[in-house]
Amino acid sequence: MKIKFKTGFIVLFILSVVIAYAFGPGEGTQLSNDIAVKAPDYWVHDTGMKIVAVSLLIAGSVSVFFLFGAQRTRRIIILIISTVIAGFILGGFLCPISVVQNVFLKFDSAYLILFLIPLVATVAFGRFFCGYVCPFGAISELLHLRKFRIKIPEKWDKPFRYIKYAVLGFLVIRVLVSGEAVTDLTPFKALFTFRGEWINWLLTGLFIVLSVFFYRPFCKYLCPYGAIMAVLNRFSLLRIKAGKTCVDCRLCSGNCSMGAMGDDIKTSGECILCGECCTNCPRESLSISLSYNKKEKVVE
Repeated sequence: MKIKFKTGFIVLFILSVVIAYAFGPGEGTQLSNDIAVKAPDYWVHDTGMKIVAVSLLIAGSVSVFFLFGAQRTRRIIILIISTVIAGFILGGFLCPISVVQNVFLKFDSAYLILFLIPLVATVAFGRFFCGYVCPFGAISELLHLRKFRIKIPEKWDKPFRYIKYAVLGFLVIRVLVSGEAVTDLTPFKALFTFRGEWINWLLTGLFIVLSVFFYRPFCKYLCPYGAIMAVLNRFSLLRIKAGKTCVDCRLCSGNCSMGAMGDDIKTSGECILCGECCTNCPRESLSISLSYNKKEKVVE
């Protein structure tokens, strides 16, 4: 099965390369022959304010998590705050489709710092940005209704997750080949900015509906920025651990909304540290703690 997944990933990546070359010119900031066009200001597009905002939101989320633990009500409050500040007030900054292209177009500005902050935080603490700060993931989760949830069968769920790596490959290769960024097609961007073409509003409406029935559909299957974090998350120091009271009932892995837990309780790079596996464990056996050995046995 793993061989099939790897083969599928390679095929998707090759297709993304081919499409990137054939896609034609796009829209956005253009690269010169060798390097990006110099930005008129190092702190272009209010980057300084956005750096402060994303840093405070990540730091606040991590602090609440360590001080008070994983609790759904507190996390919902953080998601609402992130949606309001990073979404509606700041216009949905760090748009996951634009960010992986603009880092090549604006690498000589503070945008590079903005791009790297969530990635460094992911290596240190896990995907707090995805699970608590990103306004696109936050609003998608807030729209989700558990009683109407539709769960995609595992045989389809795992292959679908490779699509986001193909999207990442397509965007990166295309911006390097064409020197231009594609038009922003991130769901919810039109809602956060109150503007956009009909296609932007169509995608936003589509993912509003999908989010009601499916848990974070864009995050799980299409987000290119999340694809980078999923890889980096494998090196994170935070791990799900099972204590001596664990009886291997597998309720945690079966009910994981992101499908990030295996039967051995170890989490994959898909874990966004929602903590629900810990709070819903009937024997209170699970915990999230620092681990300096990513291959450490989960049973303490």
